[in-house]
Amino acid sequence: MSNPIDADPRRRKPGDVAGTVALLVLHVLLALLLFVLSFGIAMSIDSCAYVECGDEKWIGVAMFLAIYGNVAVLLVDVVVTTVFLAKRRRTVAVPALGCVVHAALIIAAFQFAALAGPVSGS
Repeated sequence: MSNPIDADPRRRKPGDVAGTVALLVLHVLLALLLFVLSFGIAMSIDSCAYVECGDEKWIGVAMFLAIYGNVAVLLVDVVVTTVFLAKRRRTVAVPALGCVVHAALIIAAFQFAALAGPVSGS
């Protein structure tokens, strides 16, 4: 007679769990990176006292993305990954997508900050 645990079609593979944990750690590191870089976003308009700059409202948008967007993307990733792990579903794609979204968030935050920074002369 076979073991009923081995017959479970929803049995998790160790590689899936290890990949999921590794990608979650990478996502947390990306979140910490954006948090640290958000201090640089605030200082990106320091030279605006001496040179012509864009509209300062973009710094608010960039900081909103860097702080609240950062937390929201990480929180959604951790919650959805935890639910998928609890339901024994394949989970490695969830934190992988979260890392891609977070990388896009970092790029977007700095693009908005660039709109407020010094205007490149023509």
